[in-house]
Amino acid sequence: MSNVTNLILSFSLSENEQEILEELEKFSYNQNEFEIVSVNDDKLPNAWYGGTKNLETNLFIGAYNHFESEKFIDFLRKISWKEMGEVQVIIKGQFDDRFRVENIFSI
Repeated sequence: MSNVTNLILSFSLSENEQEILEELEKFSYNQNEFEIVSVNDDKLPNAWYGGTKNLETNLFIGAYNHFESEKFIDFLRKISWKEMGEVQVIIKGQFDDRFRVENIFSI
Protein backbone atom coordinates (compact mmCIF):
# COMPACT_ATOMS: atom_id res chain seq x y z
CA MET A 1 0.00 0.00 0.00
CA SER A 2 1.25 3.46 -0.85
CA ASN A 3 1.98 6.21 1.61
CA VAL A 4 3.10 9.14 -0.52
CA THR A 5 4.96 12.20 0.75
CA ASN A 6 5.08 15.31 -1.43
CA LEU A 7 8.24 17.32 -0.85
CA ILE A 8 9.49 20.76 -1.86
CA LEU A 9 12.95 21.95 -0.84
CA SER A 10 13.63 25.68 -0.98
CA PHE A 11 17.00 27.35 -0.48
CA SER A 12 18.92 30.50 -1.35
CA LEU A 13 20.06 31.46 -4.83
CA SER A 14 23.52 32.01 -3.35
CA GLU A 15 23.87 28.22 -3.08
CA ASN A 16 25.31 26.29 -6.00
CA GLU A 17 22.32 24.25 -7.14
CA GLN A 18 24.43 21.49 -8.70
CA GLU A 19 26.55 21.09 -5.56
CA ILE A 20 23.42 20.84 -3.41
CA LEU A 21 21.95 18.27 -5.79
CA GLU A 22 25.13 16.18 -5.52
CA GLU A 23 24.89 16.32 -1.72
CA LEU A 24 21.23 15.30 -1.80
CA GLU A 25 22.03 12.30 -4.00
CA LYS A 26 23.96 10.88 -1.02
CA PHE A 27 20.71 10.54 0.94
CA SER A 28 18.92 7.21 0.80
CA TYR A 29 15.69 6.09 2.39
CA ASN A 30 14.24 2.61 2.80
CA GLN A 31 17.19 1.38 0.72
CA ASN A 32 16.07 3.56 -2.21
CA GLU A 33 18.15 6.09 -4.07
CA PHE A 34 16.99 9.64 -3.48
CA GLU A 35 15.97 11.52 -6.60
CA ILE A 36 14.72 15.07 -6.58
CA VAL A 37 14.28 17.50 -9.49
CA SER A 38 15.06 21.18 -9.71
CA VAL A 39 12.42 23.43 -11.23
CA ASN A 40 15.36 24.64 -13.36
CA ASP A 41 16.19 21.15 -14.65
CA ASP A 42 17.32 21.21 -18.29
CA LYS A 43 14.71 18.54 -19.12
CA LEU A 44 11.93 21.00 -18.27
CA PRO A 45 10.86 23.98 -20.35
CA ASN A 46 12.28 27.31 -19.18
CA ALA A 47 9.95 29.07 -16.72
CA TRP A 48 7.33 26.29 -17.09
CA TYR A 49 5.70 27.16 -13.76
CA GLY A 50 3.71 30.21 -14.79
CA GLY A 51 3.76 33.83 -13.78
CA THR A 52 5.47 36.74 -15.50
CA LYS A 53 8.89 36.43 -13.84
CA ASN A 54 11.47 33.75 -13.18
CA LEU A 55 11.59 32.30 -9.68
CA GLU A 56 14.06 33.96 -7.33
CA THR A 57 14.74 30.90 -5.20
CA ASN A 58 16.01 27.40 -5.76
CA LEU A 59 13.25 24.80 -5.57
CA PHE A 60 13.56 21.04 -5.76
CA ILE A 61 10.44 18.85 -5.98
CA GLY A 62 9.77 15.16 -5.45
CA ALA A 63 7.18 12.59 -4.37
CA TYR A 64 8.19 9.54 -2.33
CA ASN A 65 6.61 6.38 -0.99
CA HIS A 66 7.06 5.60 2.71
CA PHE A 67 9.38 8.58 3.12
CA GLU A 68 11.12 9.28 6.42
CA SER A 69 10.80 13.07 6.68
CA GLU A 70 12.66 13.43 9.97
CA LYS A 71 15.60 11.40 8.66
CA PHE A 72 15.71 13.70 5.61
CA ILE A 73 15.59 16.84 7.76
CA ASP A 74 18.46 15.50 9.88
CA PHE A 75 20.42 14.84 6.67
CA LEU A 76 19.81 18.42 5.46
CA ARG A 77 21.27 19.77 8.70
CA LYS A 78 24.59 18.05 7.87
CA ILE A 79 24.99 19.85 4.52
CA SER A 80 27.27 22.87 4.55
CA TRP A 81 24.88 25.66 3.52
CA LYS A 82 25.99 29.24 2.79
CA GLU A 83 22.60 30.63 3.81
CA MET A 84 21.34 28.25 6.47
CA GLY A 85 18.41 30.45 7.44
CA GLU A 86 16.83 30.14 4.00
CA VAL A 87 16.64 26.33 3.91
CA GLN A 88 13.05 25.11 4.15
CA VAL A 89 11.26 21.87 3.43
CA ILE A 90 7.57 21.94 2.55
CA ILE A 91 5.99 18.55 3.23
CA LYS A 92 2.56 17.02 2.67
CA GLY A 93 2.01 13.42 3.69
CA GLN A 94 -0.54 11.03 2.23
CA PHE A 95 -3.12 11.75 4.92
CA ASP A 96 -2.28 15.38 5.62
CA ASP A 97 -4.86 18.02 4.76
CA ARG A 98 -2.21 20.61 3.95
CA PHE A 99 1.49 21.21 3.58
CA ARG A 100 3.67 22.04 6.57
CA VAL A 101 6.79 24.16 6.39
CA GLU A 102 9.90 23.01 8.22
CA ASN A 103 12.62 25.59 8.78
CA ILE A 104 15.73 23.43 8.88
CA PHE A 105 17.80 25.79 11.04
CA SER A 106 16.55 28.07 13.76
CA ILE A 107 18.71 31.16 13.66
